[in-house]
Amino acid sequence: MALLVQRASMTGFLVFDNIARYPDAVAEMSSWLAEGRLTSVEDTALGGIETFRSTLLRLFNGQNTGKLVLELQR
Repeated sequence: MALLVQRASMTGFLVFDNIARYPDAVAEMSSWLAEGRLTSVEDTALGGIETFRSTLLRLFNGQNTGKLVLELQR
């Protein structure tokens, strides 16, 4: 609804749209990773299965940075 009201537009794509270029992308990104030019950011939440819902909601309210991981404690 916010896109409509603000007259914004959104365009998406799928990896499979460019599947023929996948080997090239893997090679280039692998070199970036080896050179330290590409990093992964993980936001890890510690807890049990009872914290799953609140952790999942962090994805939708902007409370996480990068990949959100719920690390289950035993």
